[in-house]
Amino acid sequence: MLWFCRFCCVLLALFFSIGCAGQKEAPLPEPVGWVSDFAQVFTSAQINYLDSLIRAHEAKTSNQTAVVTINPDSATITSLEDFEKYSWRLFSEWGVGQQQRNNGIGLIFSPALRYVRIETGPGLEGRLTDAEAQQIVDELILPCFKKQAYFEGVSKALEAIFRQTMN
Repeated sequence: MLWFCRFCCVLLALFFSIGCAGQKEAPLPEPVGWVSDFAQVFTSAQINYLDSLIRAHEAKTSNQTAVVTINPDSATITSLEDFEKYSWRLFSEWGVGQQQRNNGIGLIFSPALRYVRIETGPGLEGRLTDAEAQQIVDELILPCFKKQAYFEGVSKALEAIFRQTMN
């Protein structure tokens, strides 16, 4: 009887380890500033320019914005849904936006996966709806990204986002 209990425990442990292996979450990197270019698509001058745009907008409005490029592990982000969960987790974990105001905006993209997303904090959803964020992606970002003009696409997107979210 003891061997049967041990067998059941081993079988149960194996079942849970296999089930959990499929639920692997992509590890989150640490931010390196308002622009975290982990995919290395921007030059230093471009990062400085984007960072200065973001800082100027924050000084005027208190809204915080982060731009992130990633080259994720293909085993952990296998779908657009995984990418969306990852982006939400990333910006939440990093604390983009003031906690009491929830006024953060995150723009994240992966050139390798060809995914892009704009996350808007609850405090700004009245100024930048999901539909408006998607319009910025469709009309400003994607045409530039198709030409691999990542800096141009992000610059245009930030300008549109900042116009939309001015206090």
